[in-house]
Amino acid sequence: MPKFDGQYTPVDAQVPFQGLYTSLPGNRLAGSFSPDLNNVYIRDGEVRRRAGYLQLGQALVGEVLAIVEPNLIDKSTGAFINPMLVLTNRRQYKYDDATNLFVDITPDQVDHAITAVNTSTKTFTIAGDQTANLPVGRPIPVENSTGNDGVYTVVSATFTTSTAIVVSETIPDATVDGEIVLADDWTLTPTDGYIDYAVATDLTSSRIIITNGVERPRQWDGADNFEDWFPTYTSFQTCKTLAVQNDALFMGGIVAQTHEPSLIAWSDISEFDEFEAGTSGVQILTGVVKEIRKLEGFGRSPGNLLERLYHYWCVYWTTSSVWFRDSNPCGY
Repeated sequence: MPKFDGQYTPVDAQVPFQGLYTSLPGNRLAGSFSPDLNNVYIRDGEVRRRAGYLQLGQALVGEVLAIVEPNLIDKSTGAFINPMLVLTNRRQYKYDDATNLFVDITPDQVDHAITAVNTSTKTFTIAGDQTANLPVGRPIPVENSTGNDGVYTVVSATFTTSTAIVVSETIPDATVDGEIVLADDWTLTPTDGYIDYAVATDLTSSRIIITNGVERPRQWDGADNFEDWFPTYTSFQTCKTLAVQNDALFMGGIVAQTHEPSLIAWSDISEFDEFEAGTSGVQILTGVVKEIRKLEGFGRSPGNLLERLYHYWCVYWTTSSVWFRDSNPCGY
């Protein structure tokens, strides 16, 4: 056995920065590292994740506000749909682990082929008059190009025979290819970067519903792109928060004909789009100070499992940071 020279280097001194650590394992599980353990190691009887990182995807449009795995159910097959969704203050994305890319699932996407590139003036050109869709400050993605893929910020957009778009970022490659992908971006996101969501599975559908509290909420059922959500609720525009509790979908901070900051509404038990029939209802929480910002359900009390109207707790977070709770605010 060789003499120890004081220069012992532990086996994990050179951490992999991407992928799986493939060093040969030792002859014992404890304290050894093995690719068969799916990039984990065993130490002192505890399974631990190996250090390192993998860069996911590409640059996204907007600021990331939420990452969620919604656990949806395909109603036709009964299979679970559980992709990683990334929600920004502008767009919605689904991560594809086969390609290591984020797939844009924002509504109403239109690809505009780039017809000219000027790296000196930081200008992309596309056909037609798109100036109305390119206000100053809007982030726009360039995709499928030789060397210009990324997100750029509009400085100006002018139309003569085509639309010339000046951006604030450097355009690295003069090759004329790729496209600018415009979509129905959320544009009125509040300055606090707020977003809320609920996974809503009723008798007919399974989807995630998201809201930024200003624009119309959107829903996604695992297929195609997000789409605007239109619940049956007179003059509904938006809501600040969503939560599923006691087999119903609840909304808080609702904006309809007027803004009712302390109003909550709950859907019919079997139909989460229905807020005007069945077991649905509304109530103003008079004890709430300012606007409801977050609604959470906290389980059910023990008792008869066949009884559907359970006692529960709701917590409402207002802009004044006051917590309010009611054991039975909605008549359940």
